[in-house]
Amino acid sequence: MIVIVDTCAVIAIFDKRHPSNLQLKELLLTEDNLFIIPSTVVTEACYILNNRFGVKFEISFIKEIIKTNFIFEPVQFEDLARIIELLEKYKDLNLGYCDSAIIAISERFGTNKIITLDRKHFNVVIPKGFDYFDILI
Repeated sequence: MIVIVDTCAVIAIFDKRHPSNLQLKELLLTEDNLFIIPSTVVTEACYILNNRFGVKFEISFIKEIIKTNFIFEPVQFEDLARIIELLEKYKDLNLGYCDSAIIAISERFGTNKIITLDRKHFNVVIPKGFDYFDILI
């Protein structure tokens, strides 16, 4: 199963005090899944990890991407039109570039499976080809 990983899930994995920490780690160790981590998530997560916990955590995160089964997926040129469409359609939701990119990438991969703690956005947005996002945690 193809699963997209969102920024807030990454932060919760590195925050041992977060209530979802163990559940997220368990889910990400499931070898049957193909985890896609959008480049926008990497950028946003590195910034937050560095600011909240320090550079050591930022480096650990990047090392984890290299040594795990995460697929680093950059935003493609073709995603930009969809990102603009999402930003305009959901302007009152303040979706933002990163979440819009996550949605565009999930649509390109043909999946509605996502690991996120952000229900504000992903419970509202309807991805192309699906009725809803299947939030796995």
